[in-house]
Amino acid sequence: MTSEYINPFDQSLSSDELYNLSSGTPVKKDLADGILDVASVGKGAHESFVKDRLESTETKFHDPLKRNKLSLFSDSGKKIEIKAKGKVKVVEANRDVLGTLLATSTNHGKIIDFKKALEYPLTPVPLSLANADGTRRKNDKSDLMKVLLQNSTLDPTDTLDPTSRLPANESVAAYVVDLMALIRTFKTYPNTFEALALKVFSCIPKGYRRVDIVADAYLPQSIKSTERDRRGTAPKIIVRSAQSKLPRDFTGFLSNGENKTRLIDLIQSVLESKRETILGSLKSEVVYFSSYQKCTLVTKEGTAEVPELTTEQEEADTKVILHAQYVLRNNDSGTIIIRSHSGDIDIAILALSHFIDDGARVVLDTNTSTYRKT
Repeated sequence: MTSEYINPFDQSLSSDELYNLSSGTPVKKDLADGILDVASVGKGAHESFVKDRLESTETKFHDPLKRNKLSLFSDSGKKIEIKAKGKVKVVEANRDVLGTLLATSTNHGKIIDFKKALEYPLTPVPLSLANADGTRRKNDKSDLMKVLLQNSTLDPTDTLDPTSRLPANESVAAYVVDLMALIRTFKTYPNTFEALALKVFSCIPKGYRRVDIVADAYLPQSIKSTERDRRGTAPKIIVRSAQSKLPRDFTGFLSNGENKTRLIDLIQSVLESKRETILGSLKSEVVYFSSYQKCTLVTKEGTAEVPELTTEQEEADTKVILHAQYVLRNNDSGTIIIRSHSGDIDIAILALSHFIDDGARVVLDTNTSTYRKT
C-alpha cells in the first residue's frame, strides 16, 4: 500500500492541506473546501427530500431529483483541450471509453482491431511517467539502496552499531553533511532561528578537523518545482533576523523555497558571528559552508570565499560530491565521511560513480535510527 499511496499520517505532510492519497498532490483550497463539504451537501439533500416529498406534498414523490454538482479529487487533474469542428473538447483519461468503443463498433459490424489501436496512446499522458491527473509519477528510489546493499560486502544480519564502522576522528580529512537533511530529522524546534542554528551545529559530531556543511539551492525556475509542488507549498514569511521567533508551523515554513533560502542564510550568519564558540564546540579547525553560488571558509580568525567550491548546482546531492573531490585533490591521505540523514540514494549512486578508484577513502554514512548504514 505504501508503495502506491502516500501515508496520510506522515508528519512531513502539512496539516493545512488536503492530499490525494494516490498521487500525493495537495489540492487547491477552494476545491478542498468543496470536497470536505460533500457530506453536508448530502445531508442537506436528504433533509430536503424528506421535507418536500414525505412530510408534505409540495413535490411529488416520483418527480426527478436535482443532481448536485459535487467537487471531486478528479477535478484537480490537468486537462488537455483540443479544438474539433470549432468546438473545444477536453481530453481525459477514462477507463470506460475502450469498452464503449468496442460495444459501439460491434453494433455497427466494424469490430475494432485492438492490436492496431493499442499502438497509439490511449491517455493524455503516458501512465508510466505520470498519474491520470497529469502529475508526475513518483517511484520508490529507496528500493535501489536495497539492491546495492545486496551486492556489497556488508552483512545484512550484522547488528553492530553503524557508527562503530566509522574511521577514527584523527584519520578523517573532512566530514561532509547535508544541512537540510539534518534539519528534517529534528522532532522538536527551539524558539528562535539563532537557537535552531546552534542546535544544527550541536548535532554535528565533534572532533573532525574539517567540517563541510552543504545546503540546497531553491530557484524559482527549477526541474525540482514539480516535486516541491507535490509536497505542498506555503506562503513566504519575512524573517528579520536570527533573533526572530520560529513560526508555529515550521514544517509548513519549510515548504517555501524562499523561506528555506532565508533559513540557510541565517544559519550561516550565526556561524560567522559565533565562529569561535562554534568551532570550539565542534573541536574543528575549519568549517566550509556552501550555499547557492557561494562557499565560505570559516575559521576562528575570520572568513574567506572559496572560488573552487563556488557552484550554481541546486542539489546538495551533487554538491557533497564536489566537496569530497576537492578534499581528495588537496589531501594525499585521510578519509572523507559523507553524512546523509535522509538516506538519499542519489548520493550513493553519485559516490559509486565518482569514487570508484578512491572507495577506500570515502565513507557514506546514510539514513538514521535502525535504518542507518555505513
